[in-house]
Amino acid sequence: MQSQVVISDEQFCCETTEPDIEANRWYHIVVRVSRQKQELWINGKLRGTQEMTNPDEAHH
Repeated sequence: MQSQVVISDEQFCCETTEPDIEANRWYHIVVRVSRQKQELWINGKLRGTQEMTNPDEAHH
């Protein structure tokens, strides 16, 4: 699973390989974004983070 935030010309990706997402099943997914960090939460558990303070480290 992956979330992306685009700020001006920069793109920040936050991703996780766990858990596998299954068809026909409900999930509670939250993407929390601040000026410093992006977080990916699945079913109440933090599954991925991405620092957003250094554009040079952003994924394109």
